[in-house]
Amino acid sequence: MHNYYYTFNNYYQKSLEVNEINQIANNSIRVKEINRELIQQALKAMKQGTKSIISQATGLSIATCGNVLNELLETGEVIETELEQSSDGRPARRFVYNADFSYIACIYAKTGDGLLSLTYAVANSVGERVDGGYMEVMRVLDAAAIDHLVGTLIERYDQIKAVGIGIPGFVHQRVINICDIKELIHVPLKAQLREKIRN
Repeated sequence: MHNYYYTFNNYYQKSLEVNEINQIANNSIRVKEINRELIQQALKAMKQGTKSIISQATGLSIATCGNVLNELLETGEVIETELEQSSDGRPARRFVYNADFSYIACIYAKTGDGLLSLTYAVANSVGERVDGGYMEVMRVLDAAAIDHLVGTLIERYDQIKAVGIGIPGFVHQRVINICDIKELIHVPLKAQLREKIRN
């Protein structure tokens, strides 16, 4: 009995340690994501900044800002511009958020007065409109028509990383279940578009 208790207790202690390690790992990943988001938002708001200025704006250490900025430089999300003269004589590196790093396409499907149409807008990472338009759909406004427009926009702007679709209806469990455009009812539009954006 003593041996069984010891084995169980040992196993229990080890599983607690593994659980704590997993929680610490998950927490550190989350903290890193939060730090990254803080720096992204700060740079978007201030247009440009040095590590020191970004550190002051976010409350993060200069070292943390430097590490995150180096990662963002590698992906192209942040661009390094000309050096800024500092008070101690040593020029400071200046960073700018790359507004063209990623785009979002927003599409709205509409029906009314016997007309079917798609209205779209493409915006950059700081919310500036890059493109937009309106097109009447002649025959059928279905998933294929939306898919075609998304494909056309992605060909034009390969920075598109997200697509938002508005429909005159409701979506339940990722499937359109009520819609004024009958060809879109029961269509898992989100799953279809996700494949398009991945490719």
